[in-house]
Amino acid sequence: MPMILPFLNSSPRSRWSHRWCAALSVACFLVAGPVRAQLLPEGLAERVPFFAAALTPLLSEPRPFSARAQWIFFADSPEDRTTVAMTLAMSAGQMRWDLNLEDSPREQFLPGALAALKGMKMERIALYLQPNRAVQVAFPGAEAVVVIPLPKEQRVVERAGEQAANLEQTAVARENIDGHPCVKFRLKVPTSKTTTESAFVWRATDLENFPLRLQIQFGTESHVLQFKNPSFTKLADGHLTPPAKFKRYTDLDTLLQSALLRGLGLGGGEK
Repeated sequence: MPMILPFLNSSPRSRWSHRWCAALSVACFLVAGPVRAQLLPEGLAERVPFFAAALTPLLSEPRPFSARAQWIFFADSPEDRTTVAMTLAMSAGQMRWDLNLEDSPREQFLPGALAALKGMKMERIALYLQPNRAVQVAFPGAEAVVVIPLPKEQRVVERAGEQAANLEQTAVARENIDGHPCVKFRLKVPTSKTTTESAFVWRATDLENFPLRLQIQFGTESHVLQFKNPSFTKLADGHLTPPAKFKRYTDLDTLLQSALLRGLGLGGGEK
């Protein structure tokens, strides 16, 4: 993959429009919000467009791939950070994020919270994102999936698409990440009206410029998404959709009630 923004042109390798990349990244950001709502800053809607544009190098990756990943967030000091370990699988615009909360540092949970989730078989989470489809949040241990309609933040999506279409990148350094030689690029959106936003992407030259690390900054708040051991083999059939046998719910509260009742031996609640 050439290093001059191939993901923003209309070549065969650019499989999805700027609008779709923006919509998908908006969904990722907004769906992740409830998981750590206490960490999200004020003015979320104002930050989503730049966040979405900065994710474009990842969302425009044309090859099917899977990789281990870490999402690191800190508001003021790197020592006071939240780390979420996960795996990501992606192909043709479809994504699956897998999280096992047991892999996260224990101090990130309220006392007893992780044990309670394990008791309900909800410590493992799979997030499925597909073009123009509702977001599906699955809990494999509970064999359940919650279907969440995409947020109707139309203007936010439009602004994100505009910023993604105008994204510029400039090579600023050469660095090694986990033994992979990388070119570090600064990402810039000329139309952005704020000066507190910045982003960088590290493209691994030995992996055809795969975006091995993304860093997004809002003032003193930082988000880092880093991948390890990406594999570009074909994904197994059905890997990007929840199993058909999973029980479907329309909201998380109903699922939680069902899981609690099941844990007490009182049945499974309503669908």
